Amino acid sequence: MGTLSFYLIVAFFSYYYFSPKKKTALWKYAILIPLITSVIYIIYSYASNDYNSFKAGQAFSYSIIPTIISGFVIYFLLKRKLINEGINKFPIILFVLIIITFGLGIYQNYQTEQSQEKIESILQEFDSSYSTKTTKQLPVTKEIEKQNALYNVRETAKQFKKQLPVNVGESTIMYNVEFDENKNDFITYYKETDLDKSELSQEDINLLENMMRDNLLATARNNPKNKAFVKAGVTLTFNYEDKYGNLLLNITLYPEDYR
Repeated sequence: MGTLSFYLIVAFFSYYYFSPKKKTALWKYAILIPLITSVIYIIYSYASNDYNSFKAGQAFSYSIIPTIISGFVIYFLLKRKLINEGINKFPIILFVLIIITFGLGIYQNYQTEQSQEKIESILQEFDSSYSTKTTKQLPVTKEIEKQNALYNVRETAKQFKKQLPVNVGESTIMYNVEFDENKNDFITYYKETDLDKSELSQEDINLLENMMRDNLLATARNNPKNKAFVKAGVTLTFNYEDKYGNLLLNITLYPEDYR
């Protein structure tokens, strides 16, 4: 919603700044302004996310619908201006939509931050529990240490389940977590609400998988709260579905990968 608000703001100012004299100019503005806005938005998103290609790809997907909507808005606003021979009439409906989408965008970001804080608190809680447990039982053997770690992984999965579903991005929902003790596999299930697998080529899917794997690997390696997972030698599996529930990606990180 925040992205759509940005596009609608651009449409609002375009209405006052541009005055088409012909229909060809009208179409030119209706097409070029949203496209230029998208380019600026994607470049900004790419630069502000430490040159993360996956984030840039997400920005592209987030910009598709706002580009189409803003194109229609600009077309009808400038068409009305053309008919009225350049006379501006304050676009009340557009102004209200900007306020609504801006407010919803702020609320959506707040919800995402709250969800991420919950996840962080769960991991921190069990990391602290693990540290306290091993300290009280010193000296411990490697086998006992591993059993303690497995206990914390098991409890982490239980606590995650109590919080689900949670939004972990603008269009990503974590809806299930399970720990398969027979395979020593911690499995997380996500749904990408903006992606349709049928619209992606195999090359697109492979590129997305490589970028996602790199991001997940970097997160697992650099997260100090993953101590229990490392000590227990747990495999991390990430299942991603598209918005229709079709399996999109299946990414597995083995202990030797993220250790």
